Amino acid sequence: MPVHYVDTSLVFSEASEEEVNSQASYVCSLSCKAFDIIRGHFPLQSLQGQLTPVCLERLGVFAQILSSAPIGVLKQPDASLSYPPVVPTKVELYVLNACTMEALVFLVVMGQSYQANLRLELWGTRWLCTLLDLG
Repeated sequence: MPVHYVDTSLVFSEASEEEVNSQASYVCSLSCKAFDIIRGHFPLQSLQGQLTPVCLERLGVFAQILSSAPIGVLKQPDASLSYPPVVPTKVELYVLNACTMEALVFLVVMGQSYQANLRLELWGTRWLCTLLDLG
């Protein structure tokens, strides 16, 4: 999967390929889990501790809005639901400063393209998602 990395402030101009791939993997994981939450496949608490409480609450509201017509879900003949995989196809990482990063993750579900926009902030020793937009 292609990863586009831009360090706008040259904070991490010496970022290794391993560090960039680690961050790309993290934002892909967050994006795929969030998509699975909005389509009702996983509970909202799956991302607790990785998103701020406000961000988590807003994701929950979005999931409730979509609950009557979930996206990326197949109804089986026996009325059960199946959830085809969420596939990240490209990641763009933008380092804004030593404590803030934004990402754009391109996703495909059942041949349909989606995007996730994330803002991550360093809280202590871990990156916490403070903004998550799916569409």
